Amino acid sequence: MKKFVENIRNRHDRLYKAFLFLASIAFIVFLLPREVSFKYEFQKNKAWHYDNLYAPFDVPILRNGSDIQSEKANIEAHKTLYFKYNDAKAQQQITLFDQLLERALKDENPEPSSARNKELYVEKMTVLKKHYFDLGSEVLRNIYKKGLVELSDELDKLNDSSAFYVIKNNVVASAFYKEDVFTLKSAFQFSENSLQSYFAESELLLPVIELVLQKDAANIVYDATKTQMILNNDVSKLEVEAIGIISEGQSIIKRGDIVDQQKLSMLTSYKVKYEEQTLETNKKWMVMLAQILLISIVIGSYSVFLFLFRPEIFNNNRHLVFLLLLMVLFVLATSVILHFDRLNVYLIPFCLIPIVIRSFFDTRTAFFAHIITMMIIGFMVSDSFNFVFSQFISGIVAIFGFVNYRKRAQLFITSGLIFLTYSAIFFAIALLQEGDVSVLSGRDFMWFAISAAFTMFAFPMIYAFEKLFGLISDITLLELADTNNTLLRELSLKAPGTFQHSLQVANLAEAAIFKVGGNALLIRTAAMYHDIGKMERPMYFIENQATGVNPHHELSTEESARIIIQHVIQGIEIAKKHRLPEQIIDFIRTHHGTTRAEFFYRKAKEEFPDETPDEHLYTYPGPIPFSKESAVLMMADSVEAASRALKEVNSEKIEQLVDRVINKQIEEQQFVNADITLKEISQIKKILKKMLMNIYHVRIEYPNA
Repeated sequence: MKKFVENIRNRHDRLYKAFLFLASIAFIVFLLPREVSFKYEFQKNKAWHYDNLYAPFDVPILRNGSDIQSEKANIEAHKTLYFKYNDAKAQQQITLFDQLLERALKDENPEPSSARNKELYVEKMTVLKKHYFDLGSEVLRNIYKKGLVELSDELDKLNDSSAFYVIKNNVVASAFYKEDVFTLKSAFQFSENSLQSYFAESELLLPVIELVLQKDAANIVYDATKTQMILNNDVSKLEVEAIGIISEGQSIIKRGDIVDQQKLSMLTSYKVKYEEQTLETNKKWMVMLAQILLISIVIGSYSVFLFLFRPEIFNNNRHLVFLLLLMVLFVLATSVILHFDRLNVYLIPFCLIPIVIRSFFDTRTAFFAHIITMMIIGFMVSDSFNFVFSQFISGIVAIFGFVNYRKRAQLFITSGLIFLTYSAIFFAIALLQEGDVSVLSGRDFMWFAISAAFTMFAFPMIYAFEKLFGLISDITLLELADTNNTLLRELSLKAPGTFQHSLQVANLAEAAIFKVGGNALLIRTAAMYHDIGKMERPMYFIENQATGVNPHHELSTEESARIIIQHVIQGIEIAKKHRLPEQIIDFIRTHHGTTRAEFFYRKAKEEFPDETPDEHLYTYPGPIPFSKESAVLMMADSVEAASRALKEVNSEKIEQLVDRVINKQIEEQQFVNADITLKEISQIKKILKKMLMNIYHVRIEYPNA
């Protein structure tokens, strides 16, 4: 048991990586639809390249998509309307009429003040109200007996010859027409006609009836729920209703035949029937097993790519989690979108994948991650070839548009290019398959525009991932490299010589890394901060000694060496205090590697020739550079600092100085952990020599002719 625990402890990093990949595979497979994929690929107006295809069973021929859409539109335009009949509404409105009538009669006939007259008034009002009520209630009963229909936009669309249906006691009655019922307008007209012979009474009754026949007075009310339910039922029948049949053994298509509209309908119908029967006969776990195998192959190839070509990413668990999480998030987003029929999968801004990854890593890693993700999503969407092809090209455009990000407008331009790419591909494919631009829909271009607009979310996504996974983007590097940054302004004020030295090192390092390949923005930013530790004691560094006073003259060589070496530790502390990214702090740690403070070491040997100085007291703590960029920064820093000590500056002296400094670093094995070759070091030497000659305005000496 103890040995087992030790094995796990010793291999926990490998086990964790295996867990990350297995968890990603499991989650992606969980999101994939459990459906059988048709084994043939076909497109309209393209030749059939497979063997002759015969129907293995009877296949009902279904309507094609355009026919279904056309019939759907026709059904929706001529849908049947359903209304509810309210039995209680007539009595409710007559009761309301009674209340309003009594109020109106009292307004017309004020109550007298004397008691005797009150008795006569009550008798008169009783007789009068009965007379008026009998007339008005009879009119209302006739209206509600025929039916008072609710006004609605749907009813207005009906012709006089179009029928609608009224549901009474949960039973659909016979068809009704507009002329069979009253509207509010025709009901009031009927009231006027009915009371024509009662001129005196109509003056009081008609305003009261008009109040009764206001909004919500109808006893026949539009039933939107029932209408929509019947409409949906009629529409759903279209997709399963057969317009013909392919008998078992009948030829569907032969090799070399062109897939015209008729063949397309037959193939599509066969595909639907084939997938239905396969799912009925085969268990879903077989489909899941196939999906596990395919996704494992795809994710496995991704892990092999990282292991072989990007070991720095593969060995960093945070980076692995970031890449796999981004992939899984977009697969999840696709799964969610596919559950909504009204939404299109092109709504998802897939081009964010290469843009976001390119912000932190190299172009190849970003593109490979994009392709792997699109291959996985290709298993989920219909018309997978066109989808993967369009995303492949759009991903390339996104990466090209975001390479060497420097300006804010670059992202807007990239979004525009993505939209144009989607649109051009969609246009070309539609033209290739249909041979007619009339099939193009503005709705599809709308999805492309929304997807391209969503690309603007790259900024908040990059910021969020930076904070979550400790990454550093080009955007952050640009902000840090700004000389108006608080820390750099402090450096320029406290140690102006060091600040100028940092600027020169940044220029040298950037030029060198451009030559051999690497992150130029990262090395430039790191060069600006590599000596910030000198702010603590600026006068102990020669570039800041403007007065000519050197405080080291009053110190022992050991104390001087300790102060000089300590600027690395102090620089790390300052960087952490100001929350600089860890990647920048790494450059501060490594820019002197494990070299010696050579000047004070030699001075100690001169002062005490009989003693051997303790090298540990004169050696920087390290570590040595572990990347190409940190190695280049060490070379540029050492060469620039050494060049300031040259008494005579000419091309020969500069060449000798660069060769001597860098060769010594090679001898001390300062670059053994960095992925840099001797050829690249030779190229860096040439760049540094050329740059230093330009800095010191050295003319190149030509041999005499």
